Amino acid sequence: MELKKRDCPIEIKILPQGAGWTDISWFVPEEMSEPLFLTASYIGCNMSDFARALYYLYPNQFEEGRAGDLIETTQSQIKAEFHFEEEPGGSDWVISRELSAEDNEDNNKFDFPVHVSIKLDKYCGGQFSREFDWASKFDFDVKYNDLCYAVGKAMTDVMKQRGLYGYWYSVSDQIDVVHLLFLKAVALGNTEACKLMKYGQDEGEQTDFAKEMELLLFDM
Repeated sequence: MELKKRDCPIEIKILPQGAGWTDISWFVPEEMSEPLFLTASYIGCNMSDFARALYYLYPNQFEEGRAGDLIETTQSQIKAEFHFEEEPGGSDWVISRELSAEDNEDNNKFDFPVHVSIKLDKYCGGQFSREFDWASKFDFDVKYNDLCYAVGKAMTDVMKQRGLYGYWYSVSDQIDVVHLLFLKAVALGNTEACKLMKYGQDEGEQTDFAKEMELLLFDM
């Protein structure tokens, strides 16, 4: 199946500033009148944590112990919580999805709704104040594959611009290519690069490295 770009109703840009700082532009035109500009410090979560949260929000990817401390799961819901630290302000994020009986390994349905909640501190985004109560809050639903597209595109763009090692060295945040591959596969509706095949007689699984590299480098 050929990889093809598509329109996405969410826009995210990652702008590394060096010395452990990352600026992030987040825009959902249907929910915001203008882009939301945030900053993430190396002492808190960053875009790699955002990608990890999305990876494990897909129910068949969730594994206890691998998801880390971002993910909570119950019989009816998977929820990811993380914090972008701006020193002294910041933003709290909650991304959640409801589980249903239709969730199974073979359905490959990626357009289910996820709920996004963003709470901004009064110090957040450069809007300095002496008050520490929450200044504003965004609550809205988006499609899982659209959110994966926006994050996958932003991480692909910054990876190509700064390089994997260069990005890590600038902001102390490491792009996990496994998470990125999965998000891009979901976003583009093409999971061939993530198809697991048996290796040998009983020696685990393998994937097609050429297809993985094609997907990883594909501009969105």
